[in-house]
Amino acid sequence: MAIELSVIDWLKLADKLAEMLTGSPKALAKLRDSITKLTLEWGETRVLVVGNTGSGKTSLIRTLFDPAWTLDEGTTTTADQIVIWPRKTPIIIVDTPGNRQFFSVVQEQITQVGAGSYLGIINVVTYGYNDTQGQLPEQDKEPAYLDTDNNINPKYLEMERASDLQFLEEWFEQNKSIHAKIGWIITAVNKYDLWSSEKDDVLAYYSEDGSYGKKIANAIGNAKYTAVPVCGSPDDMAQFRNRTANVKAVSPKDVALQNGLFIDTLAQKLRRGE
Repeated sequence: MAIELSVIDWLKLADKLAEMLTGSPKALAKLRDSITKLTLEWGETRVLVVGNTGSGKTSLIRTLFDPAWTLDEGTTTTADQIVIWPRKTPIIIVDTPGNRQFFSVVQEQITQVGAGSYLGIINVVTYGYNDTQGQLPEQDKEPAYLDTDNNINPKYLEMERASDLQFLEEWFEQNKSIHAKIGWIITAVNKYDLWSSEKDDVLAYYSEDGSYGKKIANAIGNAKYTAVPVCGSPDDMAQFRNRTANVKAVSPKDVALQNGLFIDTLAQKLRRGE
């Protein structure tokens, strides 16, 4: 008689098999490859990454999980997958477009959330520091990044925060059917080195009681919500930073600390049975 196992049960069994094969690198590698293929086929044990255009989702994924991971040049236009190994079994990180032109791709993945195909969601925001305009100041549309004194323009940040709220409404608030299906949402407040001097205000804004965070926390019932600072590769964000000379990057040690805390938070969410 055939024995049917759930995906999670099968992955737990695979964990034990991997432990038995630790002394055989070739066999272990073959097992991991098989698990990856089956996980991709089953479409479970996935984490969805969403965020407005310019929030740095792809560079953040590359920084945290795989510096060698590369995509086609330009804006993300499809649901791109990267497989990571937080334990002995894989988790699939799915990157989605923030550009409204490709919102149907996001909507398709949100539908899968409703079907139970995702463990949770990483929601990437930047407190308005979305890098969405031209590389040169004269290419900017109003309001520009910089004001007349060459400081970051508060009106630009306000405009981008309003855009983030609109994006949140489109993928989350208008899809009420998924709220009961979500296991957890981590709001990854990206580009920490650009807003760290306002840390208290920023984290309050994204907290469960903040103007942004409460829109999520109040809607997902018993599911877990948290907001955590994080910072994608500075090289990938040089376009923004080079145009705001008055912004001082925090130390690499501080960036590494914040990213480590984010990974710890994510790891807790990925524990089997949580």
